[in-house]
Amino acid sequence: YYRANADDYTSGTLTFPLSGLPVGKHTLRLKAWDVANNSSEKEIEFEVTNELEITEISNYPNPLSDYTYFVLKHNQPGATLDVIFDVYDKNGRSVDRFQTTVGSNGNTTNPVRWDIAESRIAATPGVYVYRAIVQNSDGIISSKSGKMIIAQ
Repeated sequence: YYRANADDYTSGTLTFPLSGLPVGKHTLRLKAWDVANNSSEKEIEFEVTNELEITEISNYPNPLSDYTYFVLKHNQPGATLDVIFDVYDKNGRSVDRFQTTVGSNGNTTNPVRWDIAESRIAATPGVYVYRAIVQNSDGIISSKSGKMIIAQ
């Protein structure tokens, strides 16, 4: 579960899945030893929630001319999420709406491609707002929005 940082044997990352924890506050105490039998101990507190939180939404490239990819960061590691994407022009008119199911690599979704040519209304150069409405397998819903620039 430990992976040393590249070109640095003195530091690394420990990744261990903690599943089945009940909702609430928890404390984790970790003690580790190096090859010379030196030990170190750390303690962290964390909270398990039943909520779905979208912490960040982004798109790339931005500005875009033909297409872009949407990516979401969330608190559901490895989850498959149902997502509805809405794209609006500067006047609040709906330019496009599409639905997809997307998998996650850790806490980041796989990129979701959006092509301007497939939008319902001809998208002209300018600033657009997009929103993702996300639902996990437990039916919990969350949403997040962002801005993008179309430059043609």
